[in-house]
Amino acid sequence: MSKLNQAILATFKSGDADDAALASVKTLASRTTQERFATLAQTLASEHYAVPLVTKSTGKVVFDSSAAKYETARKRVQRLVAFVYPKAPGEEIEIPAELLKAAAVLAKLAHEYEGARSLAAKALASAFAK
Repeated sequence: MSKLNQAILATFKSGDADDAALASVKTLASRTTQERFATLAQTLASEHYAVPLVTKSTGKVVFDSSAAKYETARKRVQRLVAFVYPKAPGEEIEIPAELLKAAAVLAKLAHEYEGARSLAAKALASAFAK
C-alpha cells in the first residue's frame, strides 16, 4: 500500500481531525491530478466505509446511495478533495465609477421607497382600525 493510500485512510480513521494526516495527504498528492486523486479517495472510502461503487448510465462511478454509510463516505471524499485541491478565488474585476454611483442612487431610492411603503401601510392599517 502506498504512502498516499495510508495517509488517506488515516484521515478517514481520524475523522478529518488529524491535521498532520491532512497535511501529509496534501504533500503526497502534490503530483497527482485532482481527478486521479478523487478516484483513489473514492475507492479507498468505498472499502473503508463498506459503501459499494456503482456505475451510472453516464459512465460515472459513484457511491451506492442505498448503503448505510453513503453520506459519510461521500462527504469525507468531498472534503478531502476540496482540502487538497482548493478552488482558486474568482477573478476580481474593477467596477466603473459610473456604475458605483448608479448603484448608490438605486440603493437610496429603494430605501426611500421602502420607507414610503411602510408609512402607507401604517396609514392604511390605522384607517381601517377606526
